[in-house]
Amino acid sequence: MTAVTEWRGKRGYARKLEMKDFSQAPFVVIWEVTQACDLACVHCRASAAPWRDPLELTTAEGFRLLDEIRAFGDPLVVFTGGDPRFGLKNIWTAG
Repeated sequence: MTAVTEWRGKRGYARKLEMKDFSQAPFVVIWEVTQACDLACVHCRASAAPWRDPLELTTAEGFRLLDEIRAFGDPLVVFTGGDPRFGLKNIWTAG
């Protein structure tokens, strides 16, 4: 079910907002790309390790996952996890 409403922002401009049915597609996807990190920060909730887990997605699998997420529509994708240097190669060029 999709509903369209009108919203006026701070400057008074009218915008049509399409309300999406989140039981059909997510609004946000949070992906912990890796737990690998050389640091052991006390504020971090992750169980960091200095190496990538062999069960983590490969770069090709990661790009396939992003393609599948994109098929949902246009969700907000949040990349989180350990040190990005240990994550998927070229993941930051995905768009």
